[in-house]
Amino acid sequence: GEAESLPAVAPQKTIFVAIVLHLLSFTMGLPIVPALRQHFDIAVSQTGLITSAFPLGMFASVFVLPALSDRVGRKPVLVLSYCGVGTGFMLQALAVSFSWPFR
Repeated sequence: GEAESLPAVAPQKTIFVAIVLHLLSFTMGLPIVPALRQHFDIAVSQTGLITSAFPLGMFASVFVLPALSDRVGRKPVLVLSYCGVGTGFMLQALAVSFSWPFR
């Protein structure tokens, strides 16, 4: 069939793009860290709290989500993950808009 004739390169390219986007996600927020520090009046010594929140969440999810995916399936876990990321982005936007305190 046609599926048998597809080269094995397509999955490798997809995985490569996913890894590049994953690494890019770590660095996208760095240019706005000084503005966030100023907006929330955060000391330089506390900047690590902002910059480490996303990677620590990803690190924790690496251990939980694969096992959950094996139990309930890939799609529900992806939906849960996207909802969590979306909620985090909305809370971040609201915190900046309404000047919620960081501490």
